[in-house]
Amino acid sequence: RSAAVGRGECTTGSTATVATSPPLSTSTSSVGFGSASSLPAKSDDAVPPPTALAGLEQVAGLTALVDRLPEAAQQKALAWCSENEVHEVGLIAAAGIADAFVAALGIKPTGVPALLLRQRLKRD
Repeated sequence: RSAAVGRGECTTGSTATVATSPPLSTSTSSVGFGSASSLPAKSDDAVPPPTALAGLEQVAGLTALVDRLPEAAQQKALAWCSENEVHEVGLIAAAGIADAFVAALGIKPTGVPALLLRQRLKRD
């Protein structure tokens, strides 16, 4: 009996009827929900992607290569290219130094951004 009381069931021996709510509609035209345009933006739309650092254009192809990385990594990429006399990103792959370039950016070496950078460098 005590278990039945804990679940909210009737303990007098009569059969209880539990009312359930109808399923929620997925339509946005229901009263109180407004139109789809009034819904909040998706979370990936709410935060803009990082912007390209000024000066990246000094190295051909560098802006397209690193513009989605954090600003600190972009600064390191530009500095590395300057220190290593790289004036276009194609030289990085041609010289076989993509791993050294990625390591200099201070990003996780096995993270997706680093893996994508290495793939993009191989294509250039």
